[in-house]
Amino acid sequence: MFGYYGSFEALMVRGYIVELARKPPSSRPLVTYRLTAQGERVMSALKGEPAI
Repeated sequence: MFGYYGSFEALMVRGYIVELARKPPSSRPLVTYRLTAQGERVMSALKGEPAI
């Protein structure tokens, strides 16, 4: 999952995603994220899929 840092801060604070990599520019870096186990459970619940 890719996105700009500011748009994903709330998800990071809640523990749903973790940052894997960051590319310049430093003012709005493009960041690679990964869902945590908790984040995967939330996403599957939002999609209506059974939790793993």
